[in-house]
Amino acid sequence: MRRLAPSLGEQFSRHDLVRSPHVWFALCATFGVFAISTAGLSFVMPDVNGAHVRVLSAILAAATVLFFASKAPEPNTVQAHLLLSAVYVGPALSIWAFAPGGTATVATAMFIGPLVSMWTTSRLHQLLHLIAATVVLFIPSALGVTDLATTVACMALVPAVWALSGCVSVILEACEEQGTNLARLIRRDPLTGIGNRRLLDESLADALADHTQAGDTFSVLTLDLNGFKRLNDAHGHAAGDDLLREVAAALSATADEHATVVRQGGDEFAVVLPHTTRAEADDVAAQIREELASITRGVNRGDVSSGIGRATFPADGDHPETLLHVADERLRADKARSARPALPSTGGTQRDERRPVAARQTTLKVASVAPPRRGRRQSALGDGIGRMELQFNPLVWRAHASMYVIYGIMGLVITLRAPQLVGPGFPLIVAFGAAVGIVYLLSGPPAIGTWANHAVVAMTYLIPTVILVLCQPGGGVAIGCLIFVGPLTATRLLSRWQIGAHLSAASCFLLALIPSGLVDAPTMVSILILVSAMWVLGICCVIVLEAAEQQTERLRELVGRDPLTGVGNRRALDDLLARELPHRSTRHPLSIITLDLNGFKALNDSVGHAAGDALLIDAAAALTRETRPSETIVRQGGDEFCVVLPETPSGDLADRIAGFRAALATVDCGGQPLTTGAGFATAPTDAITSAGLLQTADERLLVDKRQASARRGAPRRAAA
Repeated sequence: MRRLAPSLGEQFSRHDLVRSPHVWFALCATFGVFAISTAGLSFVMPDVNGAHVRVLSAILAAATVLFFASKAPEPNTVQAHLLLSAVYVGPALSIWAFAPGGTATVATAMFIGPLVSMWTTSRLHQLLHLIAATVVLFIPSALGVTDLATTVACMALVPAVWALSGCVSVILEACEEQGTNLARLIRRDPLTGIGNRRLLDESLADALADHTQAGDTFSVLTLDLNGFKRLNDAHGHAAGDDLLREVAAALSATADEHATVVRQGGDEFAVVLPHTTRAEADDVAAQIREELASITRGVNRGDVSSGIGRATFPADGDHPETLLHVADERLRADKARSARPALPSTGGTQRDERRPVAARQTTLKVASVAPPRRGRRQSALGDGIGRMELQFNPLVWRAHASMYVIYGIMGLVITLRAPQLVGPGFPLIVAFGAAVGIVYLLSGPPAIGTWANHAVVAMTYLIPTVILVLCQPGGGVAIGCLIFVGPLTATRLLSRWQIGAHLSAASCFLLALIPSGLVDAPTMVSILILVSAMWVLGICCVIVLEAAEQQTERLRELVGRDPLTGVGNRRALDDLLARELPHRSTRHPLSIITLDLNGFKALNDSVGHAAGDALLIDAAAALTRETRPSETIVRQGGDEFCVVLPETPSGDLADRIAGFRAALATVDCGGQPLTTGAGFATAPTDAITSAGLLQTADERLLVDKRQASARRGAPRRAAA
């Protein structure tokens, strides 16, 4: 089914939401419907002031034409504030035009809360607009032109407007917060916490645009670790992972705060240095080499050293691929000269003589991607934004339940202070509604898809429908109770068919009151306005929620994907094992196969990283073709892959390993078939934790590689 949600790319934003043609058309059309309805109401309600109604109709018609002729304003702009002012000034004019029976048009103020939250991102601005709306709505009553029923109707509507605005604001802010956090994650290397290849590509593109316009220079350093593969093979991937984390931390500490530090993959890193000359980049490279030398002097790291290459814009190229290629060539030359040579000086100044950081303005993203912030908004709604997450959210549920209690208290006040506005059965239904709210607060929200949840949605329009009848002759005082029908129906149901069914049922119940004779003329008008507003609010909420869910779905997919090969990454592997391992038993095992590629490092060093990247892409494609639908393949980093095989006992793994090796043998590696070392482990037989499972597979992979090396060495010794 085609979604209503606008295309938001990677990150949910109110800027994108308000530019949705569906949202803007719905808003413009609503003003048009109100203009036409107002013109026709003078015939239905002959007691109103015809001149006032005609003026109001002309104003609404002009606003409709103006809105349709213009584009949706951006949030927080002057145009947005004028639009929001029209959203509550219009209902106030309607109340004045239809005075003294202004209850007929109070329902037009239902849009104030959601629209204020959509078109303003500042909570101060939202508060000011809500205060202004409250004051403006009561101006006709303060002037004495309306009856008591209209005043009470406004009093019933205002709390609902505030509550709905608060809920919508919290949800929208949480959506944006989640989008920001997920956008950080897709640019972060899951092992080291610094940037990944995706961030490098974006940073280079930004740097080229910024420095070309400014006529300035910038540099990029590429480096990798000599001997890292031997360390991995001799002491295991855990030792290699520890070294990679230390290297990432050292690079982040050595480069200044404006630099972009990324791990491209395996033992390959890159640093983008904005507003940096060739000499300054060489100074940074020398400091990095010195810092890395102190790290690799540790136990079992004696054979590990660093190679560094450098390219500077515009002297070495004006394209990201060109700059990386030049830096890569110099990296290979540096590695060929010596394991730890001193980087030749090019006459550059020392680091402390470089231009101060404050003078070097940049718009680059900093690669030390900050962890997700744990603030008030995220703690309120958790890490997921969507209807499945909102269904049990205590904040939204308590707001919903509390409105029943608030309206129960207001109903009691009306019964005691204005009994002429309500019928004899009013106290009973008000008490029932308050009891429902208390039960909701005590019991908690039901799950989506259950009959109890459908009952919760139905109560939202059934109880107010009864109140409309029992409030005669002042039925308009119950208008505020119906403001939540559209938003709640869209929030607590996933299926559009179910949403449409409940909105249709609510419309039928309300519209059936018009020919029944149970309500007066102003209430009939209110019902007509309510039904149209209910559908508009419901559809807009579906757009918001589907947009949030679409964003969550896409970004979570990107977070778990390796940007180079397109298969899963280390984060996806950790999440999958954490989710699956607790449910495994000897009858339902889960196995993993770990693989790394023989000859990859030599190809990378001799031909360059571009050839190595091409090999990794081809290897991932070959493994993907061999992987079954129930299996998941991930690239852990560098030339290391892992395949997760659910419901696969250890006895079946030999055939699967042979199949993966045969698939990789079709890949060309420097003129030879690609070979691999393989390890395996099965849960719960070998381990019951993710770390234990990976360690067991890693140990078996090292044994397999040693045995393969011994087999290759035996013929050579025999020949000698």
